[in-house]
Amino acid sequence: MATKKEDSSKKVPYFLVHQPDHQTKVLFQVPSRLALSIVKHPILCRGAAFDLQMDASSTSSFESSNSQFVFTQFTSPTPEVTAEAISMRLAVRIASGSCGGNPVLSSIFGI
Repeated sequence: MATKKEDSSKKVPYFLVHQPDHQTKVLFQVPSRLALSIVKHPILCRGAAFDLQMDASSTSSFESSNSQFVFTQFTSPTPEVTAEAISMRLAVRIASGSCGGNPVLSSIFGI
């Protein structure tokens, strides 16, 4: 039986940073023009709400770029799987143009 592979274009690039306190910080690379609207609503997945914040340290390095980092922090036994799930939901939010959309629908469906 064949298994369906995920299309990598349906994900937002991200980086995992394992913290000493057993938390994981995940930085997601998003379009600069959408960053402020992306952080307005949490991403719901894996039974949790993940609040996103602007990463101040990346703002200066990406000033001339079209990218910005946003991040969330969490504790998970499988941080890579959690980061992947958030990344996929962020990609849907960006592709659908719903970054500044209805906050109720955005928070319920993660878009």
